[in-house]
Amino acid sequence: MTRQDLVNKSIDKLNTVKEALELIEILEYDECIAVLTGTKNLPSEIHSALMRRGKEANGGKTTLALAMAGIQNIVNE
Repeated sequence: MTRQDLVNKSIDKLNTVKEALELIEILEYDECIAVLTGTKNLPSEIHSALMRRGKEANGGKTTLALAMAGIQNIVNE
């Protein structure tokens, strides 16, 4: 899975958690926030990976926006 696949929207669906974790590794900071705010009921492994990647993509800093997106994802029903 590459950044170009993501840009070309050639990824229809993810079949495993492993595929999701691979995709998360190529996301940028804003994309991590968008995924967290736009989804619900994520497995904790994926939620943690998104939070970690968002922090990495932002130079190792956890922002209020990232923290709020993480919390919003947890409370979304």
